[in-house]
Amino acid sequence: MAEPIQRSWDGAPPKLSDEHLERYLAFLGVAAPPSPTLESLAVLQLAHLRSIPFENLSPMLGEPVSLEHDALLRKLLSGTRGGYCFEHNMLFGGALASLGYGVRLLGGRAMIGLEPGEVRPRTHLALLATPQDAGERLVDAGFGRTTLAGPLLPEFDTVQHLSTDRYRLVDHDGEWAVESARGHDGPWTTLYLLDPRPVYPVDVEMANHFVATHPLSHMRRALILLRPTVHGKRSMALGELVVDETGRQERRTLDPAELETVLRDEFGIIAPGPLDHLFRTPF
Repeated sequence: MAEPIQRSWDGAPPKLSDEHLERYLAFLGVAAPPSPTLESLAVLQLAHLRSIPFENLSPMLGEPVSLEHDALLRKLLSGTRGGYCFEHNMLFGGALASLGYGVRLLGGRAMIGLEPGEVRPRTHLALLATPQDAGERLVDAGFGRTTLAGPLLPEFDTVQHLSTDRYRLVDHDGEWAVESARGHDGPWTTLYLLDPRPVYPVDVEMANHFVATHPLSHMRRALILLRPTVHGKRSMALGELVVDETGRQERRTLDPAELETVLRDEFGIIAPGPLDHLFRTPF
C-alpha cells in the first residue's frame, strides 16, 4: 500500500506580523487587539468591509496583484484603494490568525450569472474561522456586491439572517453551495460553491494569477465596486451605480466622463491611472 501523502501545510493563511496587525487594526478603528471570540469576529468582519472597498481596478488596468503582506497593506490600507477576494481574504485571514483564531482558506467557484452548461474554475477565496468560544464560522470579506456582512454557521439547510437578507448552505455533490435571498420571501440565488478541503499556497497564487491576468477572468471583464456603510451600501456593476442607504436610494447608469468622480466621492477610491479604456469593455 502506498504511503499517505504528507501535507506540509494546514490550510491556514500566513499570520500578519505584530507591526502589520497594529496597522491593520488602527485602520479599521479598533483600539486594541480583541480577544478571538465570535462577537469580535463579527465586529472585525464588518469593520473590514466598511473600511476597505471591494474593487477590481488592478486587473482592469493591467496592474500586478501581489498577495504579500507588505503589498496588501500598502494598497488596501492606503485609504484610496481596495481589492478583490484574494487580497481581502488573505489580509483578513492573516489578521484573524494573528489574533488567535483558527483559520482555513477555502477555494470557491463563483456561480452568479452562470450560463447553461458553463463550468467555472475556482477563482474565489473564502475563510473558515474558529473562535475560541464557538465552533467554525464561514466568513468572507471579498465577494463583490454580495459579500457576506457577518459570519455564517457552516450547517446545511439552516436559514440564517444577516441584515435584511437570508443565507443558507446546501450540499452540492460534496461542495458547499452558499445561497442568499433578499428579504423574507425573495428567491434563492447561489453565490458560489466552496470546496471544504484545504487550499495550498500554490493554489492561491495560481488562482490569483489567473484572476488578475487571464483575458477570460471575470475580474477583467467589468468594473465591480462595493462599499458597505453604516447606513447601507453602495455598489456598481455593469456601469450602474446603486446606492441603497437610509435616506438615500439611487440607481442610475453612469456616463464615462463621471466615473473618476464617482469612484472618489461614492467609494473613496482614487484611480491609479486613466479610466477611459474601461468603457471599451461593456460594463
